[in-house]
Amino acid sequence: MKVYFVNRFYYPDMSATSQMLTGLATGLTPGFNVNVITSRQFHNDPRAEPARQEECFGVAIRRLGTTRFGRERLWGRAIDYASFYAQVFSFLLFNIRRGDVVVLMTDPPMLALLNTSAIHLRSGRVVNWLQDVFPEIAARLGWLPASSWLFRLLAKWRDRSLKLAAANVVISPRMAACLALRGVGNTRIIPNWADEQAIAPVAHENNPLRQEWQLANSFAVIYSGNFGRVHAFGEIIDAVRELATEPGIRFVFIGEGAELESLRRAVQDIPAAQVSFQAPQPRESLAYSLGAADLHLVSLKTGMEDLVMPSKLHGVLAAGRPVAFVGDPDSDIAAMIRRENVGFSIPLGDGAGLANRIRQLARDSRLQGVYRANARALFLREQTRAQGVARWRKLLFDVAASKATVPGS
Repeated sequence: MKVYFVNRFYYPDMSATSQMLTGLATGLTPGFNVNVITSRQFHNDPRAEPARQEECFGVAIRRLGTTRFGRERLWGRAIDYASFYAQVFSFLLFNIRRGDVVVLMTDPPMLALLNTSAIHLRSGRVVNWLQDVFPEIAARLGWLPASSWLFRLLAKWRDRSLKLAAANVVISPRMAACLALRGVGNTRIIPNWADEQAIAPVAHENNPLRQEWQLANSFAVIYSGNFGRVHAFGEIIDAVRELATEPGIRFVFIGEGAELESLRRAVQDIPAAQVSFQAPQPRESLAYSLGAADLHLVSLKTGMEDLVMPSKLHGVLAAGRPVAFVGDPDSDIAAMIRRENVGFSIPLGDGAGLANRIRQLARDSRLQGVYRANARALFLREQTRAQGVARWRKLLFDVAASKATVPGS
């Protein structure tokens, strides 16, 4: 079976969607003819691969000749999006054959709008893999009013495209419920995962990053991943400031993103001995960077719970580390934390509460051990790469067996 995956980033890029897609595509190569359609760009990096066709780990990769203005300016990002949309549409229109399965991801947003028609014209089957839900995210961030004609047009067009798909893969129950309210019922929930071969618990005394980052004898609270606009940082900043005079507690922020500089400015007066910033870590170092923590921070702004699910959570659990979630107590993340006893949740607006719970956990080594054991057990039971690939393998065979998804057949 020939399967195409479409996403703006792919290996060796280290963005979240790239890592998820790379893990899935390479895992499917036994039994599937796997192809990836991607851009030349790297996420938040001026480098670019040449436009070309290549093969890596059994996956055929087609890097399209898109523009590469980068993410620094909105106009540049818009042009990059437009060039990718156009190149993908053209590629699919001329290369898809009857029965091919095309999996459209959501970077850039709403790839399904035009490309569903192109795939159906070629008698292919469409699967949408939704890592987030647009245009609702844009509306809840205040970029596009939900009452505007443009929002209504995009949402209606998006809904129609999803309904025409053979399947829509979402990564959380709340996301499935969000689409169900829009009348989209052909959804399958396949949670994201982490690579069990790449990330495993590492004892602090065997972790070189604990020494390099001067975390020895400290309770390290780490935020690792994208500093995106959907994440809440006010409560984290409040906790950092409240705990700044406690030498036994250290904060480390790892990654990049739109909110990173504002976070830096908010804590710039706090000594470096208490707060440090680190660059994104390569894949081969994730076990060490995630394992350097005694507690990981995860957050979501109000209204984002049914639109996104932070993929960093799976790596944290793989590393066997507790989670502190800042967000809606009724969200999927908060419910999982309570059910599995892998950490704690703090409602938005309660930075003092976050600081107090961090302080308590730092003093309770027994509870830390319980959280660590439960986190790793949950990961091995439900969230490994092998399990994710198996779920996708079944889905793709189901889609291929469904004749009704091929127009005109």
